[in-house]
Amino acid sequence: MPFYQNRGKIPPKRHIVFKHNNNICYEELVSREGFSSMYSNLYHINKPTSIKKIGSMDPLVLENVDKKHQVQHLKTFELNKKDDAIQSRIPLFYNYDIVISIAHVNKKMDYFYRNGHYDELLYVQYGKGVLSTSYGELCFKDG
Repeated sequence: MPFYQNRGKIPPKRHIVFKHNNNICYEELVSREGFSSMYSNLYHINKPTSIKKIGSMDPLVLENVDKKHQVQHLKTFELNKKDDAIQSRIPLFYNYDIVISIAHVNKKMDYFYRNGHYDELLYVQYGKGVLSTSYGELCFKDG
C-alpha cells in the first residue's frame, strides 16, 4: 500500500476545491500512469501550465558505427564542449531504450528545461548546484 506524505497546507480530501488566501488553488496531478500507480498532487497559486516561450527543437542525431564491439577506454575529460547542463551534452552510447551522455558544465542555466518525452538521470561527478523543481529547490553535490 502506498504511503502518503504532505508538505505544507493541503485540503482535507484530494481532488476538491482548495483555497489559499481566499483564492482557488490549481491542482496538478504528476504521475506515470494516472491514478493507477504512485502519483503526487501539487497545488499551485498560479496555473502550472502557463507557457511564456517554447524553445527550438534540436533533434539528437545518433549514427550507427559498423565496428565490432570491444572494450573501450573513454577519455571524456578530453572532450572540449563546455556549456550549461543541456547544451554541453555529448552522447557516448545509445540503443532503443537509453542514451548515455557526458557533459562538462561550466555555465549556469538561465532558462527552465523539461524533457517531455523521456526520463533523465544525472550523475554529478564534480561540483555542486541547485535544481529548481516543482517540488522546490533541490541541492546536489558530487557523487
